[in-house]
Amino acid sequence: MSSNRTRHLIRLLLALPLLCASLCFAGPAAGQWKDGLYIAGWPFLLNSYAYKVWLPSGYDASLLAGRKLPVMLLLHGCTSDPENMAEVSRMNELADREGFIVVYPRQPILRNPMRCWNFYQPENQARDSGEPGAIHAILQEVMSAHSRVVDRQRVYVAGISAGGAMTATMAACYPEVFAAAAVHSGGMYKAATDPLHGLETLLTGSSADPDVRGQDAWECGGRRARLMPLLVFHGTADVVVNPKNGKQVAQQFVQLDDIADDARDNDSVPFQDPAGQVSYDDGFKRNLPSRTESIPATADKHAYRKESYLSADNTKILVQMYTIDGMNHAWSGGKPGMLFSDPQGPDASRITWDFFKAYTLDGNVVPR
Repeated sequence: MSSNRTRHLIRLLLALPLLCASLCFAGPAAGQWKDGLYIAGWPFLLNSYAYKVWLPSGYDASLLAGRKLPVMLLLHGCTSDPENMAEVSRMNELADREGFIVVYPRQPILRNPMRCWNFYQPENQARDSGEPGAIHAILQEVMSAHSRVVDRQRVYVAGISAGGAMTATMAACYPEVFAAAAVHSGGMYKAATDPLHGLETLLTGSSADPDVRGQDAWECGGRRARLMPLLVFHGTADVVVNPKNGKQVAQQFVQLDDIADDARDNDSVPFQDPAGQVSYDDGFKRNLPSRTESIPATADKHAYRKESYLSADNTKILVQMYTIDGMNHAWSGGKPGMLFSDPQGPDASRITWDFFKAYTLDGNVVPR
Protein backbone atom coordinates (compact mmCIF):
# COMPACT_ATOMS: atom_id res chain seq x y z
CA MET A 1 0.00 0.00 0.00
CA SER A 2 1.44 3.39 -0.97
CA SER A 3 2.16 6.00 1.68
CA ASN A 4 -0.44 8.34 0.09
CA ARG A 5 -3.19 5.68 0.35
CA THR A 6 -2.15 4.97 3.93
CA ARG A 7 -2.39 8.63 4.92
CA HIS A 8 -5.79 8.91 3.17
CA LEU A 9 -7.10 5.86 5.04
CA ILE A 10 -5.87 7.22 8.39
CA ARG A 11 -7.59 10.56 7.76
CA LEU A 12 -10.82 8.73 6.88
CA LEU A 13 -10.70 6.66 10.07
CA LEU A 14 -10.07 9.77 12.16
CA ALA A 15 -13.03 11.52 10.53
CA LEU A 16 -15.51 8.71 11.24
CA PRO A 17 -16.23 9.73 14.86
CA LEU A 18 -16.98 13.29 13.75
CA LEU A 19 -19.23 12.02 10.95
CA CYS A 20 -21.09 9.77 13.37
CA ALA A 21 -21.51 12.64 15.83
CA SER A 22 -23.13 14.77 13.16
CA LEU A 23 -25.41 12.02 11.85
CA CYS A 24 -26.14 9.86 14.87
CA PHE A 25 -26.64 12.61 17.43
CA ALA A 26 -28.26 15.33 15.31
CA GLY A 27 -31.39 16.96 16.69
CA PRO A 28 -34.81 16.10 15.29
CA ALA A 29 -35.57 17.31 11.78
CA ALA A 30 -37.75 20.40 11.59
CA GLY A 31 -41.43 19.97 10.84
CA GLN A 32 -42.47 20.39 7.23
CA TRP A 33 -45.46 21.07 4.99
CA LYS A 34 -46.76 18.55 2.48
CA ASP A 35 -49.31 19.53 -0.16
CA GLY A 36 -52.13 17.45 -1.54
CA LEU A 37 -55.12 17.65 -3.88
CA TYR A 38 -58.32 15.63 -3.63
CA ILE A 39 -60.79 15.66 -6.53
CA ALA A 40 -64.23 14.70 -5.29
CA GLY A 41 -65.84 14.47 -8.73
CA TRP A 42 -67.18 16.38 -11.69
CA PRO A 43 -67.09 19.33 -12.28
CA PHE A 44 -63.43 19.19 -11.32
CA LEU A 45 -62.94 22.92 -10.64
CA LEU A 46 -65.85 22.95 -8.20
CA ASN A 47 -64.83 19.74 -6.48
CA SER A 48 -61.04 20.02 -6.29
CA TYR A 49 -59.94 20.35 -2.68
CA ALA A 50 -56.36 21.37 -2.03
CA TYR A 51 -55.03 20.58 1.40
CA LYS A 52 -51.88 20.89 3.47
CA VAL A 53 -50.39 18.48 5.98
CA TRP A 54 -47.96 19.39 8.74
CA LEU A 55 -45.54 16.57 9.54
CA PRO A 56 -44.07 17.45 12.93
CA SER A 57 -40.50 17.61 14.04
CA GLY A 58 -39.40 14.06 14.80
CA TYR A 59 -41.70 12.47 12.20
CA ASP A 60 -38.83 10.55 10.57
CA ALA A 61 -37.54 9.37 13.94
CA SER A 62 -41.03 8.13 14.86
CA LEU A 63 -41.24 6.31 11.55
CA LEU A 64 -37.90 4.59 12.10
CA ALA A 65 -38.72 3.70 15.70
CA GLY A 66 -42.22 2.44 14.90
CA ARG A 67 -43.89 5.05 17.11
CA LYS A 68 -47.43 6.05 16.23
CA LEU A 69 -48.49 9.70 16.00
CA PRO A 70 -51.94 11.22 16.61
CA VAL A 71 -53.68 13.25 13.89
CA MET A 72 -55.64 16.49 14.19
CA LEU A 73 -57.96 17.65 11.40
CA LEU A 74 -58.17 21.47 11.64
CA LEU A 75 -60.82 23.38 9.67
CA HIS A 76 -60.38 27.08 8.87
CA GLY A 77 -63.12 29.71 8.98
CA CYS A 78 -64.39 32.19 6.40
CA THR A 79 -61.82 34.33 4.53
CA SER A 80 -59.11 32.04 5.87
CA ASP A 81 -57.02 29.15 4.55
CA PRO A 82 -54.66 26.45 5.89
CA GLU A 83 -51.65 28.76 6.10
CA ASN A 84 -53.56 31.44 7.97
CA MET A 85 -55.21 28.90 10.28
CA ALA A 86 -51.82 27.45 11.15
CA GLU A 87 -50.30 30.87 11.81
CA VAL A 88 -53.15 32.25 13.91
CA SER A 89 -53.44 29.12 16.07
CA ARG A 90 -49.71 28.33 16.12
CA MET A 91 -50.83 24.72 15.95
CA ASN A 92 -47.79 23.57 13.96
CA GLU A 93 -45.43 24.76 16.69
CA LEU A 94 -47.51 22.85 19.24
CA ALA A 95 -47.51 19.79 16.96
CA ASP A 96 -43.71 19.93 16.84
CA ARG A 97 -43.50 19.99 20.62
CA GLU A 98 -46.15 17.36 21.26
CA GLY A 99 -45.69 15.12 18.24
CA PHE A 100 -48.87 15.01 16.16
CA ILE A 101 -49.79 15.44 12.50
CA VAL A 102 -52.11 18.29 11.44
CA VAL A 103 -54.33 18.10 8.34
CA TYR A 104 -55.70 21.37 6.90
CA PRO A 105 -58.32 21.08 4.11
CA ARG A 106 -58.89 24.21 1.99
CA GLN A 107 -62.42 25.20 0.96
CA PRO A 108 -62.45 25.78 -2.84
CA ILE A 109 -63.25 29.41 -3.62
CA LEU A 110 -65.72 28.26 -6.29
CA ARG A 111 -67.77 26.53 -3.60
CA ASN A 112 -67.88 29.69 -1.50
CA PRO A 113 -66.32 33.05 -2.49
CA MET A 114 -65.55 33.76 1.18
CA ARG A 115 -64.06 30.27 1.61
CA CYS A 116 -66.72 29.45 4.22
CA TRP A 117 -67.67 25.82 4.69
CA ASN A 118 -71.34 25.62 3.65
CA PHE A 119 -72.58 24.10 6.91
CA TYR A 120 -76.23 25.07 6.25
CA GLN A 121 -76.69 23.10 3.01
CA PRO A 122 -78.44 19.72 3.40
CA GLU A 123 -75.93 18.00 1.09
CA ASN A 124 -73.24 18.99 3.61
CA GLN A 125 -75.06 17.44 6.57
CA ALA A 126 -74.73 13.75 5.73
CA ARG A 127 -72.05 11.08 5.66
CA ASP A 128 -70.06 10.71 2.46
CA SER A 129 -71.86 13.64 0.85
CA GLY A 130 -70.70 17.08 -0.25
CA GLU A 131 -68.06 18.81 1.82
CA PRO A 132 -68.06 16.38 4.78
CA GLY A 133 -67.49 13.52 2.35
CA ALA A 134 -64.57 15.36 0.75
CA ILE A 135 -63.04 16.29 4.10
CA HIS A 136 -63.32 12.71 5.30
CA ALA A 137 -61.75 11.46 2.06
CA ILE A 138 -58.84 13.90 2.47
CA LEU A 139 -58.25 12.66 6.01
CA GLN A 140 -58.33 9.03 4.90
CA GLU A 141 -55.97 9.81 2.01
CA VAL A 142 -53.47 11.39 4.40
CA MET A 143 -53.73 8.60 6.96
CA SER A 144 -53.25 5.96 4.26
CA ALA A 145 -50.19 7.78 2.88
CA HIS A 146 -48.67 7.82 6.37
CA SER A 147 -50.16 4.55 7.59
CA ARG A 148 -46.93 3.32 9.16
CA VAL A 149 -46.91 6.18 11.64
CA VAL A 150 -50.59 7.21 12.10
CA ASP A 151 -52.39 6.15 15.28
CA ARG A 152 -56.01 5.70 14.20
CA GLN A 153 -57.07 5.45 17.83
CA ARG A 154 -56.06 9.09 18.30
CA VAL A 155 -57.65 11.11 15.50
CA TYR A 156 -59.33 14.41 16.38
CA VAL A 157 -61.18 17.27 14.68
CA ALA A 158 -61.32 20.99 15.47
CA GLY A 159 -62.35 24.17 13.68
CA ILE A 160 -63.39 27.79 14.04
CA SER A 161 -66.46 29.69 12.83
CA ALA A 162 -67.88 27.94 9.73
CA GLY A 163 -65.09 25.42 10.29
CA GLY A 164 -66.41 25.00 13.83
CA ALA A 165 -69.89 24.22 12.52
CA MET A 166 -68.35 21.75 10.06
CA THR A 167 -66.42 20.24 12.98
CA ALA A 168 -69.74 19.51 14.70
CA THR A 169 -70.91 17.83 11.49
CA MET A 170 -67.78 15.70 11.19
CA ALA A 171 -67.99 14.64 14.85
CA ALA A 172 -71.68 13.76 14.53
CA CYS A 173 -71.47 11.91 11.23
CA TYR A 174 -68.08 10.17 11.58
CA PRO A 175 -67.97 9.02 15.24
CA GLU A 176 -65.97 5.93 14.28
CA VAL A 177 -63.14 8.17 13.05
CA PHE A 178 -62.77 10.88 15.70
CA ALA A 179 -61.96 10.29 19.37
CA ALA A 180 -62.91 13.88 20.35
CA ALA A 181 -63.82 17.24 18.81
CA ALA A 182 -63.46 20.98 19.50
CA VAL A 183 -65.79 23.71 18.19
CA HIS A 184 -64.37 27.25 18.43
CA SER A 185 -66.80 30.14 17.83
CA GLY A 186 -68.99 27.87 15.73
CA GLY A 187 -72.40 26.26 15.88
CA MET A 188 -74.14 22.94 16.14
CA TYR A 189 -74.71 20.26 13.51
CA LYS A 190 -77.80 21.18 11.44
CA ALA A 191 -78.05 24.58 13.11
CA ALA A 192 -79.61 25.66 9.80
CA THR A 193 -80.69 23.86 6.64
CA ASP A 194 -80.86 26.79 4.19
CA PRO A 195 -79.03 30.11 3.63
CA LEU A 196 -81.71 32.25 5.31
CA HIS A 197 -81.62 30.24 8.52
CA GLY A 198 -77.84 30.10 8.22
CA LEU A 199 -77.78 33.89 8.48
CA GLU A 200 -80.30 33.80 11.32
CA THR A 201 -78.05 31.35 13.18
CA LEU A 202 -75.08 33.70 12.91
CA LEU A 203 -77.07 36.72 14.10
CA THR A 204 -79.27 35.30 16.86
CA GLY A 205 -78.46 31.63 17.29
CA SER A 206 -80.22 28.66 15.74
CA SER A 207 -84.00 28.43 15.89
CA ALA A 208 -83.68 24.64 16.03
CA ASP A 209 -84.01 22.72 19.30
CA PRO A 210 -80.55 21.44 20.38
CA ASP A 211 -82.12 18.28 21.81
CA VAL A 212 -83.79 17.51 18.48
CA ARG A 213 -80.53 18.25 16.69
CA GLY A 214 -78.79 15.94 19.16
CA GLN A 215 -81.07 13.17 17.95
CA ASP A 216 -80.20 14.14 14.36
CA ALA A 217 -76.51 13.93 15.21
CA TRP A 218 -77.00 10.46 16.63
CA GLU A 219 -78.84 9.37 13.49
CA CYS A 220 -76.09 10.70 11.19
CA GLY A 221 -73.58 8.50 12.99
CA GLY A 222 -75.93 5.53 12.70
CA ARG A 223 -74.76 2.27 14.20
CA ARG A 224 -71.31 3.78 14.57
CA ALA A 225 -72.53 6.44 17.02
CA ARG A 226 -70.69 6.58 20.34
CA LEU A 227 -69.93 8.99 23.15
CA MET A 228 -68.22 12.01 21.60
CA PRO A 229 -66.22 14.22 23.98
CA LEU A 230 -66.61 17.85 22.90
CA LEU A 231 -64.73 21.03 23.76
CA VAL A 232 -66.38 24.41 23.05
CA PHE A 233 -64.91 27.95 23.00
CA HIS A 234 -66.93 31.13 22.50
CA GLY A 235 -66.46 34.82 23.29
CA THR A 236 -69.21 36.85 24.93
CA ALA A 237 -68.56 39.77 22.54
CA ASP A 238 -68.68 37.73 19.32
CA VAL A 239 -70.45 39.89 16.71
CA VAL A 240 -70.06 37.38 13.86
CA VAL A 241 -71.40 34.18 15.43
CA ASN A 242 -73.85 34.87 18.25
CA PRO A 243 -72.58 33.41 21.56
CA LYS A 244 -75.85 31.50 21.89
CA ASN A 245 -74.41 29.09 19.31
CA GLY A 246 -71.75 27.93 21.74
CA LYS A 247 -74.36 26.96 24.31
CA GLN A 248 -76.42 25.22 21.65
CA VAL A 249 -73.62 23.01 20.36
CA ALA A 250 -72.76 22.07 23.94
CA GLN A 251 -76.37 21.09 24.58
CA GLN A 252 -76.56 19.16 21.31
CA PHE A 253 -73.64 16.96 22.26
CA VAL A 254 -74.97 16.47 25.78
CA GLN A 255 -78.09 15.07 24.12
CA LEU A 256 -76.01 13.01 21.70
CA ASP A 257 -74.05 11.50 24.59
CA ASP A 258 -77.27 10.73 26.47
CA ILE A 259 -78.46 8.64 23.51
CA ALA A 260 -75.03 7.21 22.75
CA ASP A 261 -74.47 5.61 26.14
CA ASP A 262 -77.37 3.16 25.77
CA ALA A 263 -79.00 3.96 22.39
CA ARG A 264 -81.98 5.58 24.12
CA ASP A 265 -83.08 9.14 24.83
CA ASN A 266 -83.78 8.42 28.48
CA ASP A 267 -81.96 11.17 30.37
CA SER A 268 -79.31 8.69 31.46
CA VAL A 269 -76.57 11.33 31.52
CA PRO A 270 -76.97 13.11 34.87
CA PHE A 271 -75.48 16.43 35.92
CA GLN A 272 -74.99 17.77 39.43
CA ASP A 273 -76.26 21.27 40.11
CA PRO A 274 -74.56 23.51 42.69
CA ALA A 275 -77.05 22.42 45.38
CA GLY A 276 -76.17 18.78 44.81
CA GLN A 277 -79.42 17.93 43.09
CA VAL A 278 -79.43 15.93 39.87
CA SER A 279 -80.91 17.54 36.77
CA TYR A 280 -81.22 15.82 33.42
CA ASP A 281 -80.76 16.89 29.83
CA ASP A 282 -84.40 17.66 29.06
CA GLY A 283 -83.75 21.39 28.64
CA PHE A 284 -80.60 23.46 28.53
CA LYS A 285 -81.62 25.82 31.34
CA ARG A 286 -82.03 22.87 33.70
CA ASN A 287 -78.93 21.19 32.36
CA LEU A 288 -76.43 22.62 34.83
CA PRO A 289 -72.74 21.74 34.60
CA SER A 290 -71.22 19.30 37.04
CA ARG A 291 -68.31 21.64 37.68
CA THR A 292 -67.79 25.36 37.02
CA GLU A 293 -64.56 27.30 37.39
CA SER A 294 -64.33 31.09 37.04
CA ILE A 295 -60.92 32.55 36.21
CA PRO A 296 -60.62 36.30 36.86
CA ALA A 297 -59.14 38.79 34.43
CA THR A 298 -55.54 39.94 34.71
CA ALA A 299 -53.74 42.94 33.22
CA ASP A 300 -53.31 41.16 29.89
CA LYS A 301 -55.86 38.33 29.95
CA HIS A 302 -59.65 38.08 29.71
CA ALA A 303 -61.68 36.52 32.48
CA TYR A 304 -63.33 33.27 31.46
CA ARG A 305 -65.59 30.54 32.76
CA LYS A 306 -64.99 26.81 32.29
CA GLU A 307 -68.03 24.53 32.58
CA SER A 308 -67.59 20.76 32.59
CA TYR A 309 -70.37 18.23 32.07
CA LEU A 310 -69.27 14.92 33.57
CA SER A 311 -70.40 11.33 33.30
CA ALA A 312 -72.51 9.85 36.09
CA ASP A 313 -69.41 8.48 37.84
CA ASN A 314 -67.64 11.87 37.55
CA THR A 315 -64.63 10.34 35.77
CA LYS A 316 -65.23 11.48 32.18
CA ILE A 317 -65.71 14.94 30.76
CA LEU A 318 -68.42 14.60 28.11
CA VAL A 319 -68.66 18.29 27.21
CA GLN A 320 -66.51 21.20 28.35
CA MET A 321 -67.21 24.83 27.47
CA TYR A 322 -64.98 27.91 27.77
CA THR A 323 -66.86 31.22 27.75
CA ILE A 324 -64.38 34.11 27.38
CA ASP A 325 -65.49 37.51 28.65
CA GLY A 326 -65.13 40.35 26.14
CA MET A 327 -63.69 38.24 23.33
CA ASN A 328 -64.94 38.91 19.80
CA HIS A 329 -64.88 36.47 16.89
CA ALA A 330 -61.31 35.24 17.27
CA TRP A 331 -59.07 32.28 18.07
CA SER A 332 -58.54 32.48 21.81
CA GLY A 333 -54.90 32.90 22.79
CA GLY A 334 -53.84 33.18 19.15
CA LYS A 335 -50.85 34.92 17.62
CA PRO A 336 -50.73 38.67 18.36
CA GLY A 337 -51.39 41.17 15.60
CA MET A 338 -53.49 38.92 13.38
CA LEU A 339 -57.10 39.15 12.24
CA PHE A 340 -59.46 36.79 14.10
CA SER A 341 -56.91 36.26 16.85
CA ASP A 342 -57.15 37.35 20.48
CA PRO A 343 -53.95 36.75 22.46
CA GLN A 344 -55.74 37.89 25.64
CA GLY A 345 -57.89 34.76 25.71
CA PRO A 346 -56.84 31.43 27.22
CA ASP A 347 -54.60 29.40 24.90
CA ALA A 348 -57.19 27.48 22.87
CA SER A 349 -54.57 25.46 20.98
CA ARG A 350 -52.90 24.22 24.16
CA ILE A 351 -56.24 23.57 25.88
CA THR A 352 -57.58 21.74 22.84
CA TRP A 353 -54.59 19.45 22.61
CA ASP A 354 -54.61 18.72 26.34
CA PHE A 355 -58.31 17.84 26.04
CA PHE A 356 -57.79 15.67 22.97
CA LYS A 357 -54.87 13.63 24.21
CA ALA A 358 -56.93 12.32 27.13
CA TYR A 359 -59.21 10.38 24.73
CA THR A 360 -58.84 7.43 22.40
CA LEU A 361 -61.35 6.02 19.95
CA ASP A 362 -61.92 2.79 21.88
CA GLY A 363 -63.19 4.75 24.86
CA ASN A 364 -60.12 4.76 27.06
CA VAL A 365 -60.27 8.01 28.98
CA VAL A 366 -57.80 9.51 31.39
CA PRO A 367 -59.74 10.12 34.66
CA ARG A 368 -60.23 13.78 35.54
